[in-house]
Amino acid sequence: MSNLKNKAVLSDESAEFVVMINNCDYATSLEMNLIVNEFVKQFKNESCKIARIVYGNLMSSLERSGISITILNVSGNRRNEILKYIDLEVDTSFWPKVVNMEKN
Repeated sequence: MSNLKNKAVLSDESAEFVVMINNCDYATSLEMNLIVNEFVKQFKNESCKIARIVYGNLMSSLERSGISITILNVSGNRRNEILKYIDLEVDTSFWPKVVNMEKN
């Protein structure tokens, strides 16, 4: 994960992102927390702002193990609308709690 700014999507320092890290039945809880913490650290080192972070078993796979990372740019005039939907409470045990990084 070194030098995230090599990716064009992360090159705008004013951009904000929602990061989803999916554990496809690969990592233990301890390992997943280490992965999330390292990812947040790398983003901060590159002065990239994470608005929300969602992690856990979002989706599984029968044929693969590992993790997947989705980075959603929420900058622009639809930012508040997108975050409103990310923050909605849902009545399912399969959607993990969303961490509001703006409060941290």
